[in-house]
Amino acid sequence: MDEARYANVDGIRTRYVRAGAGPCVLLLHGMMGALSHWGPTVAPLTAAAEVVALDLPPFGASDKPPLVYSLAFYADFLTRFVRVLGLRDVTLVGHSFGGKVAAYTAAMRPEWVAGLVLVATDGFAATPEKPRRPASVARMRALCVVAPRLLPLAGRLFFPKGVSVPPAMFEDARAFFADADAPRALAAISRSAEALDLAASDAAPRLSRLALPVEIVAGTNDRAMPPADARRAATIFPRAHLSLLPGVGHLVPIERPAAVVEAVRAVLAARAPQEERTA
Repeated sequence: MDEARYANVDGIRTRYVRAGAGPCVLLLHGMMGALSHWGPTVAPLTAAAEVVALDLPPFGASDKPPLVYSLAFYADFLTRFVRVLGLRDVTLVGHSFGGKVAAYTAAMRPEWVAGLVLVATDGFAATPEKPRRPASVARMRALCVVAPRLLPLAGRLFFPKGVSVPPAMFEDARAFFADADAPRALAAISRSAEALDLAASDAAPRLSRLALPVEIVAGTNDRAMPPADARRAATIFPRAHLSLLPGVGHLVPIERPAAVVEAVRAVLAARAPQEERTA
């Protein structure tokens, strides 16, 4: 992966990488992730596209202000981010939580989104509300102390044997938990749970009207986002295509990067220019 750069997006210092040339592809990582989670997919994609991956705030090495991290916030933030970088006709590729952000953004900011790839993404069906108390800063501070010690165990639990995990993933995780602003940011994320509900959002009724090409990729062994969620998503988007990957779990970009690359290439081949989308 290319050397990281930083952009100032309305006062939020945002880490990103940028490589390749051609139609733009913007990669959005999952909850608690970072741009390093896309490691094995970036190089193959640069053969056909300009690839940009960023650390969504408050994750990775981006700033961690104690905001309300709603889907609306992320759509506005990404709109400003693409303007700062001068990007247009962007294919959004989101993994897990990043997929929800991508879908919401495509529905609410269609003027700059040309296609969607949703990888191991849920949130398309309403779920019963569960009473929950937001985590305190003190509790998140304790988590930041304990979590780095559990990273090796997490690696063994989430990755099948034989899968090569990019060392940068663990380096980014350790750096995140060591950041003095991480406890406040995690507490803010905990308080934002309702604002991150895609099915209950103002974007939900618009998803079925999106005329974009949409590729949906999911693993049959995904315990975090069951394949039923992917099948549900495939019934919502008019131009959706679903790929279920046998034996693959939640971290598809690491376990099966070639499947993500194939899905992105399919969207790039199918997407329409901006003039047709906004006519």
